[in-house]
Order: sequence, then C-alpha cells, then structure tokens
Amino acid sequence: MSCTRSYRFVASYLPESHPVYYNPISGYRDWPLVSLEEAVKDLASFVPGVESYAAYAKEHCIQNTPLSRNESAAIYLYTKEKLFFENLNKALRLEYGAALQAWFPFLKLFMTALQKLPLCRTTLWRGVAGINITNSNFMENSFHIWWSVNSCTLDLNVASVFADLMGTLFCIDAIYGRDITHPKISQGKHVMLSYTSINQNIVSKIVNIFNKENTPVWFDSNGDTKTDMYDSLAEGVENAAAVCCFLTSDYEQSLNCQSELQYAQKRQKPIIPCMLTSATTWKPSDWLEEITRGLVFVDFHDVPESNIDNKVMELIDQIEDRIAKKQNQRMQSIEEPSYLFELIKWDYKQNSRIERLMNPAESFSIEESYINLAIVDSKELQGKEKKLRDANQHETIMGTFEDIYGVKTPINVKDIFNTCKEAGKKVLVFGRAGIGKSTFCRYVSHQWAKSALWLEYNLVVLISLRSLTENRYPPLSSGKSYSLVDIVAKECFSHDLSEEDKSLLRQQLNKRTVLWLLDGYDEIVQNVPSHLQRVFEQLLNTPHHIVTSRPYFNTLSRSVRVEIVGFTDENISKYVEVYFNQLHDKFLNGLFEGQKVLKFLRLNPRVWGIAHIPVNLELICSIWSETDWSETTNLTMTTLYENMTLWLCRRYLARKSTSIQISKMEVYEKCHPELIFLETLAFEGMTSNTIILRKELLQKVMHHIGCLSDVYSDALHIGILKSFDNGPTGNQIQLEKHHYFVHLSFQEFFAARHLVRLLNSTTRDIGIQFIETHKYEKRLQLVFIFASGLLIQSENKQSVHRFWDTIFGDPHDLVGIRHMQLVTVCFDETQCDCAVPHRSQSISLLLNWISKIQNLPEVQIELASLLKTEAEQHKLHIATFIGKLNITDPHNQLLESLLLQLEYNDANIRATVCYPLGEMGQKAATSQVIDRLVVALDDQKEQNLFGPIRALPSLSDIYITAINSLGTL
Repeated sequence: MSCTRSYRFVASYLPESHPVYYNPISGYRDWPLVSLEEAVKDLASFVPGVESYAAYAKEHCIQNTPLSRNESAAIYLYTKEKLFFENLNKALRLEYGAALQAWFPFLKLFMTALQKLPLCRTTLWRGVAGINITNSNFMENSFHIWWSVNSCTLDLNVASVFADLMGTLFCIDAIYGRDITHPKISQGKHVMLSYTSINQNIVSKIVNIFNKENTPVWFDSNGDTKTDMYDSLAEGVENAAAVCCFLTSDYEQSLNCQSELQYAQKRQKPIIPCMLTSATTWKPSDWLEEITRGLVFVDFHDVPESNIDNKVMELIDQIEDRIAKKQNQRMQSIEEPSYLFELIKWDYKQNSRIERLMNPAESFSIEESYINLAIVDSKELQGKEKKLRDANQHETIMGTFEDIYGVKTPINVKDIFNTCKEAGKKVLVFGRAGIGKSTFCRYVSHQWAKSALWLEYNLVVLISLRSLTENRYPPLSSGKSYSLVDIVAKECFSHDLSEEDKSLLRQQLNKRTVLWLLDGYDEIVQNVPSHLQRVFEQLLNTPHHIVTSRPYFNTLSRSVRVEIVGFTDENISKYVEVYFNQLHDKFLNGLFEGQKVLKFLRLNPRVWGIAHIPVNLELICSIWSETDWSETTNLTMTTLYENMTLWLCRRYLARKSTSIQISKMEVYEKCHPELIFLETLAFEGMTSNTIILRKELLQKVMHHIGCLSDVYSDALHIGILKSFDNGPTGNQIQLEKHHYFVHLSFQEFFAARHLVRLLNSTTRDIGIQFIETHKYEKRLQLVFIFASGLLIQSENKQSVHRFWDTIFGDPHDLVGIRHMQLVTVCFDETQCDCAVPHRSQSISLLLNWISKIQNLPEVQIELASLLKTEAEQHKLHIATFIGKLNITDPHNQLLESLLLQLEYNDANIRATVCYPLGEMGQKAATSQVIDRLVVALDDQKEQNLFGPIRALPSLSDIYITAINSLGTL
C-alpha cells in the first residue's frame, strides 16, 4: 500500500474507553523492547530476506526525531516493504494469537513507536479496490473492527485512485490515528523567521499562531537591529528546517537580513518568501531577486486580522511542502557549516565606514574614502629606471615625468597576485606613515566580503599585528602556546568561541583557502613578546598573505613587493570634492569650498606635496574652516600637526563649556596637564619602541609626572589617544586597558613635543642623549623632523643650537648616508630658515652630496618633477638652481621638462630655462632639443632669448644653427 500524506491505524469510530488492541494481539505488550534486527529474526519464514530489509530500514530511516533509530526503522520497514506489510496484515486478519506470536517482538517496537507520535484527529480517506459494500453489512450505526494496519490519506483524490471505479471510498473521522509521515520538522529543528524590526508586530502574530500549531519557530525579537549575528547564523540558520523571509524594500536594504538569507541559500535550506508589501509597488531586485526567483510567494500584504490564521496555515502548508520536496530531491553536496566564516564576512560588511581621524562622530563610506589609493609595482619602477639609464641620449625623448614615474598605470588591487609565480601568494605592501596601509586592508577585506574581489579565497582574515601584546595574549601554562585558531578567535569575533566552534574553525582553516592580511609589520617586528614569537612566525609563513609595513624594518623576503604611494593629483581633487560635498550642512556651497581648497593646494607646492599623503589631506580638509591659510605658502608637516592639535584642544575645551575665544598660548595653558601626559606617554612609547601602550607604561608615566586619573581621563577626551578596545572613556577601568594614538604620526609628533620640552628644560641632557642614541634610526626620523620644525618656532635659541649641535656632533654613521638623510629632512622642515645653526654647513653638505649625485637619473627626474609647480617664482628658483649644477649627463626627463618651460607664458621663465640648457653642454644637443628651439625661436617675441644664448658658449653654436634654420625655412 502507499499514500501521500498520512496513515490510519484504526478505522471507524471507537469510544475512547474501548481500545482496539485487545485479544488476540494484546500479548505483544509483555515482550521486551529489542532492536529491529532482533525483532524480525524469527520472521524469515514469512518474509524472506527480512534481515536485509531491516538493515536497509535502519540506514535510511528518518533520524533526529522523538523516536529512537530502531523505532523509526520499524515504521520505515512497514511502509516501504510490500512483502512485509502484506504478511503482517494477513496474520492480523487471522485473529489468532498463536499465529501472531512470531510478530510480537516487531509489534512491540512498532506500537511503541506509534504511541510516541502525536494523535491525528481529523477526517481521513481510505480507498479499497474491488470491494463494493452496497449490499454488505456496513450499515448506519453498525460497529466494525479492521484487523490490519490501514493506510489512509488526507487527500480525497489520492484515496480515489486506490478505490478505482469498482471499489469503495471510506470517510473516517479519526480519533486515535497516528501521522507516521516523518515529521516535517525534525526534533531539534525549527522554522526560522527572517525579518526587519519595523515588521515585528505582524511577525509576532505569526509566531503566536505557529506556537499554537506546535510548529517550532526561531526568530530574534530584535529583528535586523542586532549587533551580533552569531545566534542568527549558528543557531537560526544552521538548525532551520526551513527559512521564511518577510520581504519589504527595507528587508532588501538590510545587511543582517541579507547575511541570513544568503547563508540559508548556501546551506540549501528551503526558503519561503512572504510578501509584506504590494507586488505592484515593489518587487525584489539585486541579491534578493536572485534568491527568491522562481519561488512561490505567500502574500501577507493587507491580510485582515480575521484571516491571518488561514494565511498562516497556508504558510505552514508551503513550509511542509517545501521540506517534503527537498527530502525527496537528490541533494547536492552540502559543505560543512561555515557560519564562522560568514560571521567574519558580515563583520567586514558591517565595518564599512571610515571614521574621520579628528572627529570619529563623522564617518564616511569606505567606498568613498578609499578613492583608489595608487599601488605601484616596485619591479615596474625598477624596470623603467633601468630603461631610462640605458637609453641613448640621442634617442627619442621617452615622455614627460608623469609618463615614466607618475602613477599613471597603477596595479589594480585585484591584480596584485598576478605576478606571484609560486603556488602560495605572498605580497609585501610598503607605504610610509599615513599613506593608507590600514585603509587598504580594510578596503580589500570589505570588497572580498561583498564578493567583489578575490573569490578564490574562502576566507580573508585581517589581523592588526599591533594586537599581539602580552596583555591581550598572556603567557599560557607550561608547554602550551597560542595557535592561529586562537588569534582568529580573538581578533575576528566579538564573543568567546566555544570549544566546538574552535574545533570547527580549526578544521576549516586547514581545509579552506585562506588569505591573511597582516597589517603593521613594522609596528610589532621588534617588539613581539617571546611567548608569541612562534605564532607570529606562523602568521608570516601562511601560504597566502599580504603584509603591510613602513619601508624600514624590511627584513621580509617576498617575491612580490608593491608600494602604496598615496594619492595621485586626480585623487586629491576627487577626495576634496567628495569631502566637502559631504559637509553640506556646514558649507552652503560645498563644491565652491572644495575648489577654494584645491586652488590653495595647487598654488603652494609644499602643501600640495604633503597632501598626497591621505592622512595629511584629511587633516588639511578637517581644519580648513577653522584656519586662515590665505597667506600660507609653505605649510610644513609640523605646522599641519600643530594646527590640528590646536583645533582638537579647542574642541575639547568647548565640550567642557570653556570659552575658546582665546589665544593659542591660552589654549595650550588650559590643556597643559593633558598635553604633558600625552607628550610624555608618546615619548616613552617611542623610546621603548612600542605603539601599543600597556597599562604598566601608562601608570609609570602618570607616576613620573604626578598625573592624577582625572587628568588621564581628560586626555582621552581630546581625541588623540584611544583605549585598545575602543570602549567608553572617562572611567577608572580604562587604566587597566592598553592604549594607542589614533595614528602613529600623532605619537611621533607628541614625542617630538616632549623632546623639545626636554631640550628647553634642566633635563636637557636626557634629550641630548636621546638624539645621540637614536638619530640614525629610521623609525624615529619623523620625530626628529617634527622636532626641527617645532624648534624653529621656539624663542629659546639655545634649544635650537642644542638640537643641531647634537645632530652634527658625534657619533656619526660611518658611510655618511644616514647623516645626509637626517640633515636634509630636518633642514627641509625648517624651510632652510636663516636661523638654523650650522646652516652653511648644512648647505655645503647638501651641495657636496648634490655634486656627487647630480648626474644620477633619480636626482634629475626629481628635479624635472619640481619644475611642474604652478608657482612662477618657484619655477625661476628651480631653473636657476639647475643651471648652477654641473650636470654633464642630462637625463631625457630633465631635458623634456626644461623644454616644456619654453612654452610657458612668462618670458622670464622662458629665458631662465636657457641657462641650464647652456650649461649642460653638447650632451644636451639632441635633435629633439634643436627642433624644440626652432619652434620656440620661430616666435618673434622670443628674440629676447638671443642675449642669453650668447652667454651660453657651449650651446651657442646650436642656437645659431637653430636661427639659421629659421632663415632657410
């Protein structure tokens, strides 16, 4: 026999006090409950091969139900094997106990199973073929017992098929029927409801009806407003028999709902979409349309209160139908649960906004803030340099500086692995301070989570290496060490993982293809706690990874190295435009304000130069409206950070309801304790070579300067220092946490302020010793740059002399390169101020080095780039400076840049560039140079060039030739 939905054990009406199982079969109750194999072992004579039937039943029966495996298999055996149920019913109809005894062990197991199933009180249909009861004793109010297990159905049409034309249809009001279709929702499973919080009212009503129908349901009362998706994915989706999604346009926009439904699809859960809005006004699109395409929708839109029960019953029917179809389908292979990976992916998507460095309350989409940070292949640069060096000077000029060295053809982020030749993909990404290395890591992890990048990786793990501290990872008991699983569990999840989850994570990290983003190698490499050294090396030895670092501390050997070189000129324009458009509430015309900023930047080459570093450009934009820069022509890094510090202090005082209509000195005076604390902490951190400032260091500084906890708390509110876990500030427990400056460059700036304070005080020897000990360390170069910039503003000239005397004093590096670099960058930060001690010595040193390196291609290319400035006075100075150099082997790029100036509108500039061309001698006499001069001299206005030409003996013949050429044309 067969049926489609349910089976009937007892037919006809029977009073509750009159059980059907009495003699002759009541003896089965006395038999012990045994396994299915044991229960059928004596039935081989009735059902040949019954042992194999039993084994098959145990293998294929439904599990995870209220029944034991043997009980579930007993029902499966009866319903699936025709020979078995025919012989059982034949024996039952004999109504003879002795003939049934061999069946008692099975009946004990079978009946025990049935008793565990819920009663089926409903109308059932049974079709009996070939029997017409018109003339039988089936009369009204008559009493009958059917001594067999009778299969019934809820569907009249199905029963009619069994009755055929000559048979009989029985309509049965069942009281003790048992529904032995395997439960639609197995034990431990549920129907998950995925919805947005705005629809909580109707979803709650649906949940109540589900509960009345004994349908297990899972839903989060917070809807899509939850801040942790663990329960939704690990419990809600993983243990779902089906998932109902309640669709609106808000649902489609919800990241949480998207994560739930996409994971349900990945886990091949039956999905039943329910419409809560009119299909004529809105339809699913994008990701939601892809998932729900072809599915039957249950329409809950405008369902009246009186009809909601019926609509929910329709939904339950749909759920059961989808579950049944799924069970009958040949399933595709389903991967192991990957909700842990999905949680990491969800976090990357959620973490999609970049906080403004100086005002964390303001944040912008990472898509807008990234603005195509340019990544250039170091090998390509080296190749172009070689090509330039090897090029014949008389060959065609290769192009402008931008063509060769500008960021015109950067590597696309998605392509940085293309040059990896090994099976593993290992890339080292360089970038100086503030260039955007951490933003790069956040961007690519976000893009991967959106399936827009590197789909070949099952997981991308972003680890901030600065997190590998002793306080965060205290030493374990003897013989134990941290593993990669421990690092991922700590850094990628907001809650502690269970041992079961850790085991699952370990398996998947071993099986799947994982890309590791290891951010901030330079911040940790010299300060790795000894007990973390092993796991640190494991991270660096992962087969697929990207490591970011400042250029120094380059001890890693990677076949592929790329460099984040910061914003291109186009990036700067786009960034400023987007930045001020987003501040429409502050500026009436954001576009106009952005254009003012760009004009200011372009007219000030030095400012334009430092604006290519993203963090600097953000600082410039942040304080634009607070600072009058109309007279500024040479904004230095020091001035920029000084202005930013002043702005932050004013904001801090305003929040304390303190008047900010005061001078700069008064602002610093009011913030004096907080600034002293920050400066000392920054200096101690740089001295200790640590960026993560541990609580011990914090307390040491507080004790050293006599700082009370309220001063420390106030210092946090300035916005430069943050607690490690980004928790709320202003309470005593913060002292137990690690801290860090919002950007390493701020720690370097405040350390420089402390160094200057030392040089100005009676503790000057400490400052002098610091300079002597560390002046050639690349990691501290920015500290010394800031210090030189701060000191030139100081009224204490003795401190200025102390600094420069120590820079030029012993010890010196043996080769002299480091000394030259240090003097150059510090001298540059002072803008070559006349008050700089050793100024003549510095210039002589620079000129001496320039005389040695002036014919190097890299130097000449840099000179060519300097000629790009829009400031005419700067062009004149640069051209004059080039003319004073003894360049005997001019580079094509320098020649091209000089010749471009001949097209400039200003006659003085056109005349001035002739001097360096003349001084370069015959090496500059290429056919391209002559052709360009012919064009320039063709303009009668250029006759004033003839005087300068006579003063250039080495090129005079060339110019005469050019003029003669004009006469013959």
